[in-house]
Amino acid sequence: MDRLIQYPAQIPLVEDMLNAQRNAMVGIGHLAGAAFGANTVAAAGFSCAPGEGLALTLAPGALLAPGVVDASAYGTLAAVSSALVRQFISRDPVTLAVPAAGATYIVSASPQTVDTDDTVLPFYNAADPSVTYAGEGNSGLAAPTVRRDEVALSIGASVPDGAYPLWQIVVPAGAIAITAEMISVASGAPFYPSLSAVAPRIVAPFNAQLAAAMGGYPLNAVVADPATPGTFWVSTADANVSTPGADGASWQSLFNGYATEAWANGQFLQLALATLQSVTGPVAFGGKTTVPDVSAFDGADALNAETAEGRYVKSIPVSPNKRITDIWENANGRLVFGDGTAAPVVALLSDLPMDDPAMKLQAFYVTPNYNLAANNPIRVSFPRAFKPGTVPVVMIPNTQEMGTHEYWISNVIAGNSVNGATTELLVDNEGFSIGGYVIGAGIEGKAGATMIIPVFAAGYYA
Repeated sequence: MDRLIQYPAQIPLVEDMLNAQRNAMVGIGHLAGAAFGANTVAAAGFSCAPGEGLALTLAPGALLAPGVVDASAYGTLAAVSSALVRQFISRDPVTLAVPAAGATYIVSASPQTVDTDDTVLPFYNAADPSVTYAGEGNSGLAAPTVRRDEVALSIGASVPDGAYPLWQIVVPAGAIAITAEMISVASGAPFYPSLSAVAPRIVAPFNAQLAAAMGGYPLNAVVADPATPGTFWVSTADANVSTPGADGASWQSLFNGYATEAWANGQFLQLALATLQSVTGPVAFGGKTTVPDVSAFDGADALNAETAEGRYVKSIPVSPNKRITDIWENANGRLVFGDGTAAPVVALLSDLPMDDPAMKLQAFYVTPNYNLAANNPIRVSFPRAFKPGTVPVVMIPNTQEMGTHEYWISNVIAGNSVNGATTELLVDNEGFSIGGYVIGAGIEGKAGATMIIPVFAAGYYA
């Protein structure tokens, strides 16, 4: 900020006084630009309240807006077009008349610079210093004495050019008076909070002197604990001057209601201060908490249905039922409980073929032609061979001959015979032998007697 230098016995010049005031305005303007931004519009004050009838009363306020130092000559000083944030002020309350009910209006603020307070000033009379001139050159003309940066407030259906919206007024049809419910901040209004309003919202350590100076911290203000790092407090009351953490203080922890380490340790299993042994050696958990040495674990402190009752829902049912304390799969693939010997089997699902993933089923058709006795039985191969050394289960039905005779044929799986007795069926992992007989007669041997027989075979592939 520039300051003029004056010397003893120096003849004062009018430019000295004008430059002193301009320099002060330039300094304040740059300070405002640093705080709010060189191209920012900011408003403070201008609170709006209902007046008498259809009228509004606006409190004094200030508006910061970008401009230049002086768009026109300032007294004997030439105009300066350097950019500068200017401060425009409304010094006194202003009453605005609402045009009519049944419409929406905007209260606007227009920044303007005016030369005002015209006065007939006394001027020095060189011819007779004892008698002053009335006006410059004794013209008797009045001249402006103040260059004022002021705010012109207006109300209308829209915002005038060069003005900024402040308040929106929604007046219902038939209203005869303005109420507080009709007044709201207009969209785009450049209101900024004051420093005193912002200061308690900054997360800074609690300060009792600041609390007293500003009338207490407001509701929901957040402060850091001045003594404990990582601890923060939220004000639960307005005008709060109590000390966080003190008995009866109007503060609560910022993390109130969240899971903390202390809460989790009381709800869940905790890791013990030991070392987990892995294949490659001890494994540390961040150097803070580790799990028990599993190589020496004997199960004495294992958590089971009985020891967990104090923490979890009990597993014991109503009498005469019993608690299941141990359960596992035995060597036979059975799910058992108790000591695994005389204890009941929970399920034998693994013994059922339909639950055995290795058991496979083949379904297909064969078309044997029992033409002559030499072709009976006939060898049938499976579409896919089963596991070598295993004998699948094969099922075939009786069916009707498809030739001209249309006999009913009994289809059977052939077997080896010793002294007229069948010793084994001719079935292996690759196929089986099938024979056909006319039901109630001998071997069917008619030419062209073809059968269509469905076959089902179940067994293991591997």
